[in-house]
Amino acid sequence: DGKLVPDAIDTVFAQHGEAPVPYLLGFNAFEFPGTTVAKPGGRAADLARSPAAEASVERAYDSPEAFDTHFISDWIFVEPARLLARLHSQTGVQTYLYRFAVLADAARSQYSDAPHASERQYVFKTLAASPWATGAMDAAAAETISAYWVAFAKGGDPNGEARVPWHAYSASDDRLLE
Repeated sequence: DGKLVPDAIDTVFAQHGEAPVPYLLGFNAFEFPGTTVAKPGGRAADLARSPAAEASVERAYDSPEAFDTHFISDWIFVEPARLLARLHSQTGVQTYLYRFAVLADAARSQYSDAPHASERQYVFKTLAASPWATGAMDAAAAETISAYWVAFAKGGDPNGEARVPWHAYSASDDRLLE
């Protein structure tokens, strides 16, 4: 529409300046796997801005290994999605939050959980474009996941048919669909 929003997205949502329409968002179970880890002096330090604050962030995890494995994913994708879901749900408009955790059997030798963007082949039922061989369970998951998204695109509510109910997000119960 030619309009620019010069403010940060979290600022816009905190002021309830986003469009008052149903909102579906989420994240993958393991957004940044492998060698993408936070180390002292790295991104955690940039976020924390002090050694004491960095140590506080690290203590939020069960172990230093868990911090190294999950911090970047949590910082860049998980917590921003949860924040936007929380803020948008406060407007009273339906908000649906998901955590995508489907992992093709053929990907298990490389990943422990669903990496960044791996939901696309399921949402759009394009499993043939997947970088990993997929099977019957993946096809069934793609049918279900795509049906949620199609229903949402058609009417603003992903629910319907015989699918497991996807409850609207609210900060008070902090539920999402996995």
